[in-house]
Parts: sequence; structure tokens; C-alpha cells
Amino acid sequence: MPVPAARPDIAAAHGDKPGYGDNIMVIADDGRFWAGPPDAYLVVMWAVRGLRAASYLLSLPILKALTNRVFQWVAGNKYAFNQHSEDVCASRFAVTV
Repeated sequence: MPVPAARPDIAAAHGDKPGYGDNIMVIADDGRFWAGPPDAYLVVMWAVRGLRAASYLLSLPILKALTNRVFQWVAGNKYAFNQHSEDVCASRFAVTV
């Protein structure tokens, strides 16, 4: 469930962690924390039932460097993929799984 990263309890618990607020963040119920590519994106992919196998494969050490480059390229070209770039939400969220 997406929650605002600026929510006081989230910021108090995770504000000192590397990558906090800079990119997508995932916080597990047990407190584990992932931020930015590729780790947080892989956790989000794993949370989508149909993408679990792909998430596992992309997280293998032999593919992780390539995965990171692909995520960085997609992020750098995100507006080319979005026909309505002016409608993109600028809010930052932390995703709990």
C-alpha cells in the first residue's frame, strides 16, 4: 500500500537510511528497507504475482548489474514512454509490502 514518504512515522523510522526520499522505497512489515534501483524495483516486481520469476532472475548476481543499467535507462527515458508526462504525479511514496 503506498504511503507518503514524508509521513512522520515513516520518516522517523527510516529517514536515516541511504536512499531515503531519493527514489522508490519499499518497507516490509518486518522493517526491511529497500531504496532505488534495482533493489526496490525488484521487490515491487516480486510483489506482483506474475512477475515473481522475472524478479528472481533479474536479482541473480550475474544479471543484477545489467538490471540496474536497464532500470536507470528506463528512468532516464520515462517521459518518452508516457504520452501524458504532464499528468505524472510528483508525490514521493514509500510502498509497504
